[in-house]
Amino acid sequence: MAKLSALPALAPGAGDGDYLVKPPYSAAPEQTPQADAPKGRIVRFTLKTADSKFYPDTGLRGTVPTRAVVVYIPSRMFPAPRHPCS
Repeated sequence: MAKLSALPALAPGAGDGDYLVKPPYSAAPEQTPQADAPKGRIVRFTLKTADSKFYPDTGLRGTVPTRAVVVYIPSRMFPAPRHPCS
Protein backbone atom coordinates (compact mmCIF):
# COMPACT_ATOMS: atom_id res chain seq x y z
CA MET A 1 0.00 0.00 0.00
CA ALA A 2 1.31 3.45 -0.92
CA LYS A 3 2.19 5.98 1.76
CA LEU A 4 -0.12 8.99 1.90
CA SER A 5 2.65 11.39 0.86
CA ALA A 6 3.27 9.30 -2.28
CA LEU A 7 -0.33 9.56 -3.52
CA PRO A 8 -1.15 12.09 -6.26
CA ALA A 9 -3.28 15.10 -5.36
CA LEU A 10 -6.98 14.78 -6.14
CA ALA A 11 -7.91 16.83 -9.19
CA PRO A 12 -11.19 17.21 -11.11
CA GLY A 13 -11.60 14.38 -13.62
CA ALA A 14 -8.80 12.32 -12.05
CA GLY A 15 -10.90 9.14 -12.10
CA ASP A 16 -11.05 6.32 -9.60
CA GLY A 17 -8.17 5.54 -7.27
CA ASP A 18 -6.41 6.64 -4.10
CA TYR A 19 -5.70 10.35 -3.87
CA LEU A 20 -4.37 12.78 -1.29
CA VAL A 21 -6.86 15.53 -0.42
CA LYS A 22 -4.80 18.56 0.55
CA PRO A 23 -5.73 21.52 2.78
CA PRO A 24 -7.27 24.03 3.14
CA TYR A 25 -10.12 22.15 4.76
CA SER A 26 -13.39 23.73 5.78
CA ALA A 27 -14.19 23.10 9.43
CA ALA A 28 -17.53 21.40 10.01
CA PRO A 29 -19.95 23.77 11.79
CA GLU A 30 -20.74 21.20 14.48
CA GLN A 31 -17.04 21.06 15.44
CA THR A 32 -16.83 24.77 16.14
CA PRO A 33 -17.16 25.54 19.88
CA GLN A 34 -20.27 27.59 20.70
CA ALA A 35 -20.16 30.20 23.47
CA ASP A 36 -23.58 29.23 24.83
CA ALA A 37 -22.99 25.45 24.77
CA PRO A 38 -22.31 23.72 28.11
CA LYS A 39 -18.74 22.51 28.49
CA GLY A 40 -18.09 19.00 29.75
CA ARG A 41 -14.80 17.65 30.95
CA ILE A 42 -12.42 14.89 30.04
CA VAL A 43 -11.27 12.45 32.71
CA ARG A 44 -8.17 10.31 32.10
CA PHE A 45 -7.15 7.34 34.20
CA THR A 46 -5.32 4.05 33.97
CA LEU A 47 -7.15 0.76 34.39
CA LYS A 48 -5.35 -2.40 35.43
CA THR A 49 -6.44 -5.22 33.13
CA ALA A 50 -6.61 -7.54 36.15
CA ASP A 51 -9.35 -5.29 37.58
CA SER A 52 -11.42 -5.18 34.39
CA LYS A 53 -14.47 -7.40 33.96
CA PHE A 54 -14.89 -6.48 30.30
CA TYR A 55 -11.30 -6.21 29.02
CA PRO A 56 -9.26 -8.74 30.98
CA ASP A 57 -5.64 -9.51 30.24
CA THR A 58 -5.76 -12.18 27.53
CA GLY A 59 -2.10 -13.13 27.79
CA LEU A 60 -1.67 -12.69 24.03
CA ARG A 61 1.33 -11.00 22.48
CA GLY A 62 1.13 -7.25 22.58
CA THR A 63 -1.17 -7.04 25.60
CA VAL A 64 -0.22 -4.71 28.40
CA PRO A 65 -1.04 -4.92 32.12
CA THR A 66 -2.75 -1.49 32.06
CA ARG A 67 -4.99 0.44 29.70
CA ALA A 68 -5.26 4.19 29.31
CA VAL A 69 -8.91 5.24 29.52
CA VAL A 70 -10.32 8.61 28.43
CA VAL A 71 -13.94 9.49 29.26
CA TYR A 72 -15.87 12.63 28.25
CA ILE A 73 -18.44 13.62 30.87
CA PRO A 74 -21.08 16.11 29.70
CA SER A 75 -21.56 19.00 32.14
CA ARG A 76 -25.24 18.27 32.67
CA MET A 77 -24.88 14.55 33.24
CA PHE A 78 -24.42 14.71 37.03
CA PRO A 79 -24.77 17.50 39.57
CA ALA A 80 -21.32 18.68 40.64
CA PRO A 81 -21.34 17.31 44.23
CA ARG A 82 -22.40 13.81 43.13
CA HIS A 83 -19.94 13.47 40.25
CA PRO A 84 -18.65 9.84 40.19
CA CYS A 85 -15.13 10.73 39.05
CA SER A 86 -14.47 13.56 41.48
